[in-house]
Amino acid sequence: MSITSINNSEELKSYLEKNSFFNGLYIRELHNSLEGKKPKSSSLILYLIKSLGFLFFHFLLTLRPRTKFSKSKNIYLSPDFLFDIKSGFHKYWENIPNQIDLSEVEFAFFSNTDDRLFSRKKGISKQIDSFFTFRSFIRLLIVGFKFHLFFIKIFLDFFIKNLKSISYVKSILNLGSLNDYFLYYLLEDFSRNKRTSSTKVILSGEFQFWELGLFNYSSKKRFLYQHSGIRFNDPRISFFQRKNNQVNLLVTSSLQREYLKHLKFINIGISKNYRNNDLWIKVDHLKEKEVFFGSLDISLDMLILAKLGEKVYYKTHPSLTFKNHNNNWNDLEEKIYPIVYSQSAISKNLLESKVGFKVIFKKNYEMSILEVKSYLENTKASSSIILKDYYLSEITF
Repeated sequence: MSITSINNSEELKSYLEKNSFFNGLYIRELHNSLEGKKPKSSSLILYLIKSLGFLFFHFLLTLRPRTKFSKSKNIYLSPDFLFDIKSGFHKYWENIPNQIDLSEVEFAFFSNTDDRLFSRKKGISKQIDSFFTFRSFIRLLIVGFKFHLFFIKIFLDFFIKNLKSISYVKSILNLGSLNDYFLYYLLEDFSRNKRTSSTKVILSGEFQFWELGLFNYSSKKRFLYQHSGIRFNDPRISFFQRKNNQVNLLVTSSLQREYLKHLKFINIGISKNYRNNDLWIKVDHLKEKEVFFGSLDISLDMLILAKLGEKVYYKTHPSLTFKNHNNNWNDLEEKIYPIVYSQSAISKNLLESKVGFKVIFKKNYEMSILEVKSYLENTKASSSIILKDYYLSEITF
């Protein structure tokens, strides 16, 4: 069956599979249902220019001297996100000082794109950006040019009328997939380096493609800690399992472990919870101010927010910048009544803290945190439709 348009992810996947040269090329949007929709699209020319700049920038990264790590200390590794100035490391590990002697561990991070070239030690956390090698740069360069050829071919097919529409492609012309490849190669370089090859490394993750790079070397000493819980029917987990089901996984409950066993993962251990349960959220059960915690999909957030009513405030997802809303909430010391997605780690944390909140979930609990899904099913909590395929329920204690 010939493909006449690429207006959604399934059509793009079919187009990719029918072109053997590109088959196997990882595209983030095809595997990551948490990525969300971007409010703007890009042009092919702009994408080509930006990607060339991205590649040159990461060539310069190969010239940096490597960071030194102790061979006798366990390394706790995470993205450069939610850094806590007071503790000197990232909030993914905020409970560790109460569980482990800090003299026995080292904290490490990898930076956002803008900070990679000049990243330095933050608090007691060391950067690993400098482990990116010239060998990996060449591999990234090849992948980058492969993306160029792929998108150019799509636009040529559109120009000569082989494709009638390519609206979906225009919306994903971004550097996300190329950046994921960089992270994959960076973690592989870090894992195979002689300074870390014999060291136990615990990576804070969520079954992202790039996390697989850590496990290509010294796999027995590499562990993936699920910092935000496990989501039901998460396509990233299925993709991850197909690539490597023998990764050492660390979860925080037997419910999570049994679910992953059902999905044919082999090495699963239960770990202590290294993160606090969003204790910074001060819940007011009088519900005088309701705050809706947003997702990566701002378009969806705005549709749901309109249904929630004008009196509800909005908290943008911490990885995004969005201020075009009159009711933005920023006073983190203020008592509020939270409204959260069931796919958000906040929903699990509020549930475990036994505080009331409202939760928004998809039909059949798709992508819901397992603990939240289980609670809603077992309590048979009443719910109402708030948007097509989305429901609103309240959890009280």
